[in-house]
Amino acid sequence: MILHVDITSGVGETKCRGSLYLIDLAGSERVRKSEVEGQALKEAQHINKSLSALGNVMEALDRKASHVPYRDSKLTHLLTNSLGGNSRTMMIMTACPHNESYDETTFALKFATRVRRINLGSAQRNILSKNLEETVKQLNQEKSQLSKAKERSDAQLFSLKKEKERIEDKLSRASLARANSKDEMRTLGVLRQANTDATARWQKEKNAREEKSAELGKLQE
Repeated sequence: MILHVDITSGVGETKCRGSLYLIDLAGSERVRKSEVEGQALKEAQHINKSLSALGNVMEALDRKASHVPYRDSKLTHLLTNSLGGNSRTMMIMTACPHNESYDETTFALKFATRVRRINLGSAQRNILSKNLEETVKQLNQEKSQLSKAKERSDAQLFSLKKEKERIEDKLSRASLARANSKDEMRTLGVLRQANTDATARWQKEKNAREEKSAELGKLQE
């Protein structure tokens, strides 16, 4: 039997939700001793199988294993939240003092002793939200804030992109200006060299003319 309980201490206060699982584990049954047949035999086999699966789960919890085989049976799957969740678990064992039940009693006592060593940890309260509308409103506000933050981020990225393009264009112009300046300096050097060569040829021709004029003057005398 599963009993779900919702508790609210006052108007507008936080709500606590809990679930109470009441499980009759029955007991291990010696088929040879009971000599049951038919449907009763099948039930006894299912009981023993479920108890065996529960024993494996308890052993895994005792060893702090990374994997606990809760799905090996319907019983252990139903007790998943009770054994491995945020819960408090209590197991009550009954024993029969009759001699004919010695084996079953011994097995039950050993099982209870092993279960008693297992520490499932402390249980925590499961507190629900005060108001679902408040939760939705808060989520919408967070969503709106994230959307605005995204818009601001996109605007900043666009501005940075424009600034990057402007700087790249400025660098390109500067590089082109430097290249043009180098070409102009090279052209100016060529012109200067040509002027120097022309001046030298002109001076050479001037000197030659003066020598010829001097020779003609001497001949005329």
